[in-house]
Amino acid sequence: MSLGARLRVTLALLVTVLAARAARAEEEPATTPATDHERVVGTVAVAFHGARFVPVALPQAADAIVIDAQGNAELSIVEGDVTVPIFGGRYWFSRRVGIDVGLGFNVHSGSVAKEIPNADAALDRTANADAPTQLALAAKVGVPISVHAGAHYNLMVIPDAGIGYTSTTIEAFNKGTSGEDLDLVLDGLVLAAGARLGAELEFGFVGVPELSVQTAWGLAFESRRRRGRIGDASATLFEKAIGTSWRDDPWDVFTGTFSVFYAF
Repeated sequence: MSLGARLRVTLALLVTVLAARAARAEEEPATTPATDHERVVGTVAVAFHGARFVPVALPQAADAIVIDAQGNAELSIVEGDVTVPIFGGRYWFSRRVGIDVGLGFNVHSGSVAKEIPNADAALDRTANADAPTQLALAAKVGVPISVHAGAHYNLMVIPDAGIGYTSTTIEAFNKGTSGEDLDLVLDGLVLAAGARLGAELEFGFVGVPELSVQTAWGLAFESRRRRGRIGDASATLFEKAIGTSWRDDPWDVFTGTFSVFYAF
């Protein structure tokens, strides 16, 4: 067979193969995801996971430390809370199962300046001191499980767990029996676990399927501890709670129940 004949046969075979592939492509259904949820499977989403109330130990306003007639020192503390926003991510391994992770922190510090005048202007003075520094940390992990996904919404069950910790040191809070300055060390800890029902609204209906907002409500168990220590004296408050995810004030709906996601 001549070279020209061979080229004609090769071209004919190539045209036949291309035509067959084009015919199959027309017959095959479109592969566009049917729901916004399917679009984000296998992608990483940055997330605002709401916020967590983390316990704080505070010295009692009056008579935080009482020394009795026998010289025994008793420390009294009261309950407090600090709100820590949590940011992180979400990843869907499949249409059914994903993972949530989040971390947040707050650091509060400052200073105190007092102008102390005197009748004798030469005795006027200024007192400066550092305000106590408070560190607050919070973390969470969850496993969202999709039970039903529509075109622009996703219904889920979300088992999750969280931890929060606070620490504050008030330097030279009081004098020891020997006259030395004693620091008051305060800390708080919360451990939480539970499960929630979540509904996620995805914004594919306005051309942004990567963006979604979620609200989730459920049942949780929390163990909280607040502790104070100064010298050899200490006080500890323990608390355990189980209940639904709701707080006293209406705006607490955004604390742990409201989340925002954007997938890349």
